[in-house]
Amino acid sequence: MNAGRDLRLAGLLKDSAQSHSLTVIDVDGTRTLDQTAAVVEGHFGPYLQDLAGRKV
Repeated sequence: MNAGRDLRLAGLLKDSAQSHSLTVIDVDGTRTLDQTAAVVEGHFGPYLQDLAGRKV
């Protein structure tokens, strides 16, 4: 495992996403699992509600 390489790659991906005005949610241990899930749910919630109404 190469932690330095992984951190550089994560930084590049984050920078790229932000440069395209995409939402970036840091998962760095500063939030609990429930707090992280709430952030993700807040971001994707409107899309998930829309999908829930569709028949598959």
